[in-house]
Parts: sequence; structure tokens; C-alpha cells
Amino acid sequence: LTSQNANLNEEKEQQTTQLQNKAEQIANLQTQQTQLQTEHETRVQELNTQMDLIVEDLASIKECKCWIYTKPIRDLKKIFGE
Repeated sequence: LTSQNANLNEEKEQQTTQLQNKAEQIANLQTQQTQLQTEHETRVQELNTQMDLIVEDLASIKECKCWIYTKPIRDLKKIFGE
């Protein structure tokens, strides 16, 4: 009976250790997930900013005199191809 109790205690300790290890793994994975989510949100914000800048640049190009003056040439290129 004593050897059975000792075996059960050892098994219990092993299971406790395994649970602690798994809890640490879960905590590490949650930390990584949080970091990845933060990085993802940052990249999305950066992309949105870049898209806004591109739109602004395109709008300023379209409004500039050069764009207006070269419109007939661009239209001819569409008609005749390059």
C-alpha cells in the first residue's frame, strides 16, 4: 500500500510539473499572440497612412498643369497604342 501511495505521489508530482510547464507555454503563446496582434495593427496603420499619401500624391499630380497639358498625348496613346 505504501509503494502504491509513493507511486501515486510521484505520478501526481509529474502531472503537476507537466501542468505547470503547459501553463508557462500557454502564457508564452498568449504573449506572442499579443505581440503579433500589436504588430499587425501597426502595419495596418502604416499601410493606411501610405495609401492616404499615395492618394494625395495622385490628386496633386492630376491637378498639376503638366498633367492637364499632356492629356491629349495620353489620349492619343490610348487610341494608337504604344
